[in-house]
Amino acid sequence: MEEGQLGTRADGRFRLEARVPVGTTAQVRLPGTDAHETVAHGEHRWEVPDSFPPSPGPRTPLTIRDVLDEPATWSAVAAAAVRTGVVPGGEAEAARQLAAHLDAPATDLARALAPQEFSPGAVAFQREVDAIFGSLSSGRSLTD
Repeated sequence: MEEGQLGTRADGRFRLEARVPVGTTAQVRLPGTDAHETVAHGEHRWEVPDSFPPSPGPRTPLTIRDVLDEPATWSAVAAAAVRTGVVPGGEAEAARQLAAHLDAPATDLARALAPQEFSPGAVAFQREVDAIFGSLSSGRSLTD
């Protein structure tokens, strides 16, 4: 076990394992509780009911960062950017171009990546992005 390991979620349970070095203590606050527990050096394990239900799947993104953080959504957007010719270099190039816009609303993604006045495929790309976001808001899977 590594020191300061992150918790894992599975089967409706949250599990945390930690190794506290000799001569130190750690404060632990588990999900669903307000209390902190102070533990001394040694190996510690906790398991509690997960207070955060699993995500039902991709959600409608709020920011461009959210789009990049959701693998299925980002793959669909990047593929649309390549298909429409606005980013012929692929996913990595698209991510680089969006780096300065990560906190912008997701609805600005197409304009941030392909301003209509500069990119011939911008209108088609905007339509594809709108369709991707429409699928998310209606609850349909992007892989259907």
